[in-house]
Amino acid sequence: MNPNRRHFLSGAAAWMSAPACVAGQRSIKTISLFHTTDLHGHILPSKTYDGIGNVGGLARCATQIRKWRKE
Repeated sequence: MNPNRRHFLSGAAAWMSAPACVAGQRSIKTISLFHTTDLHGHILPSKTYDGIGNVGGLARCATQIRKWRKE
């Protein structure tokens, strides 16, 4: 993992947990980070280099995010 990313994530986790520690509350929060890449050129579903069709696209991405939010 990139050292800058590691420092950012550990700092963000410490910053977000600080209010709970100060208040004496012990609660667990789950944070999910999603990373997408190259969506600007793939708004609609397309084919892979192997010819497999109907993959990707923003609609499929949005559907998956909705499923994860329900979990």
